[in-house]
Amino acid sequence: MFDANEVLAREQLKIRAKLIEIAAILDRIDRANGEVDHDPRMLEIRKSLEVLSSFKSDINRAAEIQMIYSRDFDVEWKTNFKLSES
Repeated sequence: MFDANEVLAREQLKIRAKLIEIAAILDRIDRANGEVDHDPRMLEIRKSLEVLSSFKSDINRAAEIQMIYSRDFDVEWKTNFKLSES
């Protein structure tokens, strides 16, 4: 098992850099012309940020965020993607 302090010490600067990058992108969106508040992509981003800000110890943030961007399972996926049964 890894020590939380060691992991934090090793990863803190990478986390900081990625958070600043995300903040800068969101700032550019805010300053751009047009409205995206109701765009499904922005809603996914907001949901993802909520997951990231959760301090529950039993949450798997990576899996939760992956599910936000995943499609629901479609039993007809092979037909819909025009794949033949083999």
